[in-house]
Amino acid sequence: MTTLGLKDCRPEVLSFALLMERELRANDHKSGWKGDCPDTLAERVEEEAEELRRASIDWMGHVAHSERPLSEAVAEEAADVANMAMMVADVCNALPPAPSIDNGQAAALAGLVDAWESLPGGKFYSMKVIEAWLIDKMAPAVNQARALLGRSVSA
Repeated sequence: MTTLGLKDCRPEVLSFALLMERELRANDHKSGWKGDCPDTLAERVEEEAEELRRASIDWMGHVAHSERPLSEAVAEEAADVANMAMMVADVCNALPPAPSIDNGQAAALAGLVDAWESLPGGKFYSMKVIEAWLIDKMAPAVNQARALLGRSVSA
């Protein structure tokens, strides 16, 4: 298996991994999965996949069944499916060792995702609002990530 680091990951993968972590933390009050049976967890993967299917159908049809935006529902359900699948791999001792993440990497990733999430989707924004968001939120976060990667930082 090829060894990959965070710098090798696609932005979508990093963003999704952080979404998975957010969903896991929202459920920290539960007992965890370490003692669960793989087939029970695999059944939960199927249940979560059905919830994702329903959320994506609602998104395609623009049908709202709850207070949360439809794209947020799809994201949360997708993360739930992925988390359940990760749990199956974990209890089967099938996960490779995690790469080490130093605080600079974690801060850069968190800053980038926080900046991205600061402009909620599903709304229309004026060019002025988008310009301010790019300058105030995205540019500093991207520059932090650039510095971490050893790339030149824009002014």
